[in-house]
Amino acid sequence: SHISPYMGGPEKIKNTNGAGDAALSAVLHDMAANKYHKENVPNSSKHSNEYLTYSSFSQVCKYANRASYEVLVQHSPRLSRGLPER
Repeated sequence: SHISPYMGGPEKIKNTNGAGDAALSAVLHDMAANKYHKENVPNSSKHSNEYLTYSSFSQVCKYANRASYEVLVQHSPRLSRGLPER
């Protein structure tokens, strides 16, 4: 998906191993968050319609891109620290 504006990327990509896995894990995390929220807050307006993810498509894409970015700036495919809160 195209997300505007471009928010930058690593100056030098060190290793692409794990970047796709990180993006997929972000999508799966948002899907799990949707299920969790639906079970714990069933009357929320967020669940008036059936959706696959908790966040909007744009937000899920930003989250997946950020997770991939954090992997791309390292030498290892595993994150050595968590993502920043905001």
